[in-house]
Amino acid sequence: MKTLIPVGNRVAIRMDAVKEETDSGIVLAPSNQEKQNKGKVIAVGSEVEDVNVGDRVIFPDYSGTSLVYNEEELLILNAKECLAVIKEKQWE
Repeated sequence: MKTLIPVGNRVAIRMDAVKEETDSGIVLAPSNQEKQNKGKVIAVGSEVEDVNVGDRVIFPDYSGTSLVYNEEELLILNAKECLAVIKEKQWE
C-alpha cells in the first residue's frame, strides 16, 4: 500500500461526509448540500507544529487542493489554513 506524505508545512485531510439529509429526514438535492469544511488530519509534513495526525480541524471553504488517493477524497492544504482544532469536551 502506498503512503501519502505531505511536503513541508502541508497537511492531508480526510473530509467529513457531506450531509445528504436534514435532521428531520428531508433528502437534500446535491445543489443544496453544503460543502464540508471539517475533517480529520491523516498525514502531516515535516514542518507542521500546530496540527497532529488524528486531529479534527476546520478549514476555509475553497481552500487547498482536492484529490482522490487510495479511492478516498482528500484535501491537501497549508497547515496555516487550518482555522481550529476540534477537541472533545473534557469534563472536570
